[in-house]
Amino acid sequence: MLTLDKQKNRHYHKYIENMRKKGTAMMSLAKEYIKRLREREQGLFPEPLKESALTETDILEIERGLGYALPEQYREFLQSWQLPEWAFTVYVTFCGDYPNCFWKTYSREKGGYIPSEFGDTVTVDLVWYGSYGNCAADYLGLLKRQAGEMTAWLEAGFIQLGAYYMEDYFLFYDLAWGNVRGIHNEDIYEVEDRDGPAAVRAFMEREAVLIFPDFNTFLRFACLGEPYDEEEMIFRGTDQNSKS
Repeated sequence: MLTLDKQKNRHYHKYIENMRKKGTAMMSLAKEYIKRLREREQGLFPEPLKESALTETDILEIERGLGYALPEQYREFLQSWQLPEWAFTVYVTFCGDYPNCFWKTYSREKGGYIPSEFGDTVTVDLVWYGSYGNCAADYLGLLKRQAGEMTAWLEAGFIQLGAYYMEDYFLFYDLAWGNVRGIHNEDIYEVEDRDGPAAVRAFMEREAVLIFPDFNTFLRFACLGEPYDEEEMIFRGTDQNSKS
């Protein structure tokens, strides 16, 4: 049975799809979320939002360079707004099992991590590696530099989206399945670049934890700051006295 949150998400996405089929002009989810991020974290965007310079030709070139067709949600994101930097920090909130696992929570008031009381929520820093570049060559070059000695991950179809909780955990976007997985930065070295992309994919599908079912769920999480239950993969209300 779908939860109320999942029903709302499904109805909203159906509404978006129907409007697009009718040719109705409307802002994409990616644009909407990033616009709200700018409103929420104005310090990240010293200048007005600018349209992405990536064209359909660039997208096709990126797909050829990666060897994977880009999921529609990620294509939409790449062609939305230009992000301020290739890496920047946002603060996000988990309300699933992480509050029972992380011994520190981030305090905006204190400007750093403080001991966690193991409550219903935990706030962490997310260093987000966004899209950056004015053409396909810029974007592909950035991805390859970012991958460094982990090129097999890129060849296996995993784009690193960022790192969270003092960079103890990595987030990867899976181009093959369109979901987002997390893994501890020590566990990831159980497989090496020299093992090749097939071994990396088998390892990631076996060991990395599924956190977001699709890219737009990650984008909503990163941009809006809503409490997210990573176990149930749904957003909760701001009142955390009840987890139902």
